[in-house]
Amino acid sequence: MTARTSTRRSLLLGLFLCQYYARPSYSMKDCIEPLRMDRQQSKGPTHCSIDTAWAPQPICHNKPEDEEDCPPTDNGSNVCAYVIESLYADWRMLDGAFLTSGTCQASIRQGEFTSQDALRVLPANHELVAIRVTGRALKRALEQGLVDYYVHGNLDAYPHTAGLYYELDLLQPPGQRIQNLKLLGFSCNWKSFDNNDNDSILLLTDAHIADSHLFQGNVLATSKTGRGSAESFFLHATSVCTLKDNWHRMRLRHEPPTNMIPLDGLNQQRQQQNVQVDGGTKPTLAATI
Repeated sequence: MTARTSTRRSLLLGLFLCQYYARPSYSMKDCIEPLRMDRQQSKGPTHCSIDTAWAPQPICHNKPEDEEDCPPTDNGSNVCAYVIESLYADWRMLDGAFLTSGTCQASIRQGEFTSQDALRVLPANHELVAIRVTGRALKRALEQGLVDYYVHGNLDAYPHTAGLYYELDLLQPPGQRIQNLKLLGFSCNWKSFDNNDNDSILLLTDAHIADSHLFQGNVLATSKTGRGSAESFFLHATSVCTLKDNWHRMRLRHEPPTNMIPLDGLNQQRQQQNVQVDGGTKPTLAATI
């Protein structure tokens, strides 16, 4: 590649990103409920500051080295559900965010949460990137993550999203479990994005995910290093002070209820569909997920 070609591509990328980043934000303060930050009534310490936050109970991540008081989670990582909300809040110029549970590396222990704990959760060897995807490609990535997690037992594969809404039905056949995929538009209304090949969005994700079979390297711009992401995560944690079940999370108004089938009900159906094999039981393919 010549220097002139490289310079031209850099200029085109810069113009493209300026066009998208300059779009009017959908004003999060108009779309979300304000944070409840009553620290006096929190169960955490009263000395909560910019240096520490407080976790009244562990926030668990599925790893063999996790603490004994962390039971297995149903989504690969409860920690990643909080991480993606934090990072997306720092990248509000994008349309949504997509991470897998493998992006996170450790549970959050009960007690004080410091910047060093944030580096345990988000190590320095990852990088956030912005990619451009269609609705069909995003739905395909969500479906593949579910197969990798539930069928192949990959605890790092569960997909976590922010700025997006979908219904999940684990009893449907492969390719049909993600339904009613929606995107929060600039007018604070949910817009259908299901199987859409005509429109594309800017999505925040991890560089490894962007270059994997899920999205196949459609990278537009790189972001912070892993250390910078950990710092953003920690700053968000200290801003809410007490890390409760939903962070005191900002709730989107008019958000549709998620149709999530409980895993215990799914397991019961699996057991009912088991078949006898050599004197034992083995789940049928349809009961595997």
